[in-house]
Amino acid sequence: MIAKSSVEAWRITPYDEQKVRNNRDLFALDAPDRKSPGYAKAVLEIYGTPTGEPIKYVFVDKGRFRHPPEAPEVTYLPVDISRKEYPLELRMIQYLRPWVAGGAFVTGLIFLGIRRLLGRRKAAPEGPPPAAA
Repeated sequence: MIAKSSVEAWRITPYDEQKVRNNRDLFALDAPDRKSPGYAKAVLEIYGTPTGEPIKYVFVDKGRFRHPPEAPEVTYLPVDISRKEYPLELRMIQYLRPWVAGGAFVTGLIFLGIRRLLGRRKAAPEGPPPAAA
C-alpha cells in the first residue's frame, strides 16, 4: 500500500541559481539528441549533480519534486545534505518491514503471556474452600 504512493525520481544535489542559469545557456548551445540515452542525465546536470539511478520515495511532499522544462517526463528531487535533508526511500521501508513485523509478533506474544498469567491469578478462588457435607 505504501509502495503505491511512492514517487520515482532522480535525486540531485542542487546548484545555486546563478550556476543553473549558466548551465541552461550552455545546454541550449550544445544540447544532446532528445532520443539519446544520456539526455535525461544531461538535463539533470543543469540543475545539480545526479546521484545514481532513479529512486522511489515515500512520505515526501509532492511539491518538492521538480520537472525540468527541457524534459518534462523527468522527475527529480533536490536534496541538500548540508541542510540535513534525508528523504525516506521505499527500499528502506522494504528493508525494515520484516524486522518491524517480527518485533510486533514478539511483543504480541509477550502481552498474550502476561494476559494469561494475570487471568490465572484472577481465576483462583478466594477464601476457604467449601465444606464437604
